[in-house]
Parts: sequence; C-alpha cells; structure tokens
Amino acid sequence: MPTVNFQMRGEGLEPGPRTRGRWRAAFYDALHHGHVPGELKLRWTGRQRGDCVFTLVDEEAEKAAQPPPVPTIDVPDVLGRPHQLVRATRKALGRSKSVVDTRGTPEVIPLHVSREQADRALRIMHALLTEAESRGHQVETRTDLHRGQAEHQMVIVIRGHALPLAITEQTTKVPHEPTAQEIRQQQRNPWTRIPKYDHVQRTPGTRCACQKLVPAFVHLQGQRTVDTGVPSGAPSA
Repeated sequence: MPTVNFQMRGEGLEPGPRTRGRWRAAFYDALHHGHVPGELKLRWTGRQRGDCVFTLVDEEAEKAAQPPPVPTIDVPDVLGRPHQLVRATRKALGRSKSVVDTRGTPEVIPLHVSREQADRALRIMHALLTEAESRGHQVETRTDLHRGQAEHQMVIVIRGHALPLAITEQTTKVPHEPTAQEIRQQQRNPWTRIPKYDHVQRTPGTRCACQKLVPAFVHLQGQRTVDTGVPSGAPSA
C-alpha cells in the first residue's frame, strides 16, 4: 500500500496553540480508538512548529524498499601473508625517506604517497585485492604504450571490464621556499625559474584516494561500499 499523507497549513500562518492542540487530540484519538488500519502506522510532524503533516506509512513496504546493508572490507592492522603484488611493491619502494612513487615501475601496485603512509596504503591494497579475488575477479598488472611512453597499470577485471587501481595521497599547496642552490643557480642564469609553490603530502592520518576503481566496481557489482576515510568509499586503515 502506498504512503498517504495529509497536511494542515493554517492558511499561510502557523497554526495557533489551540488549533495545534486539536490536531494533537485527533492524532491520539486515531491511535487509541482503532482509526488507523492495522498494517499502517500514523506519523505526525510539526508538533511544536511549522505545518502539521500526518502520514500513513506501510512500514513493512518501507523496510522492503531499503537498500541491502552496506558491505565493508576490513583492513588488517598487520599483514601476515600479504598479497603477492603487495610483496612485490614492498621490494620496489626504494630508500626514499620522503615520498614513495611506484607509478613508473612495472608489475607492482601504483602508489604515490609519503613514506609514512606507504604501509597503510599497502594494507588497504591488500584488503581490496584479496576481496576482489575472493569474489572471483582477476587482478592483473599491465604495461601499454601511451604516446611512445610505457604506462604501467594494475587492474581488477570485473565482468570483462578492466578497472585501473592506484593510490595517491592528497597533497597541500604551500608557498615554495627557494633553496640556496636555486638562488645561486638563478644568479648565474637569470632565466632559471624557481617554482612558486610546492605540493606536499599531508600529515599522517590524511586521506588517500583509491582512483577509478570504486565507482565502476560499485556499478558493476550492484552494491555499495562504505566510505571509511578514503574518497569514493574505498576502505582505509
């Protein structure tokens, strides 16, 4: 049975206390004297202010129309048996103390994050990749030529659709402070340009973006995912 509502507007003015009181009495009279059909519930908004709106609601139909519970993907605190691509990516991280960038490395997970966030990013990826494979999807790395340059990707193949997946850490734009070397170089060559801004990784606890996968994954799966600190609903630790 569809939802039915009726409304009392008070001819452009808020109902006065006496009018609102009569509607209150009618509401409780309907509840306690069997004037509401058994399969419906009577709801009332506007008890204290605004329009009085009474709605007959089929609660069972409402519940049936609700989307299924939102699935979640748990991200482990520690990786006991990391996914094979996580292991390969760990070996490719290098010794950089500030930024990890594996986007130009074949057969690994594309990451561009601060060193402090690298472990977290890999744990997120482990959770996503193992969950995808448990649902019967394929995880692959690919190398293609784009404008004469090798472009490395990791993809999850869902129903024949290859969905690229990478994690990048969001950055903050800050004024650039010229280094002594940049100043000396500009003094020697006036045409040398010193950047005005730097894009720096945010402090630990920041958000990382799982690019491209989640919207398509959700569309193809017919399910939703929870936003737990990563844009578009991807999980975070």
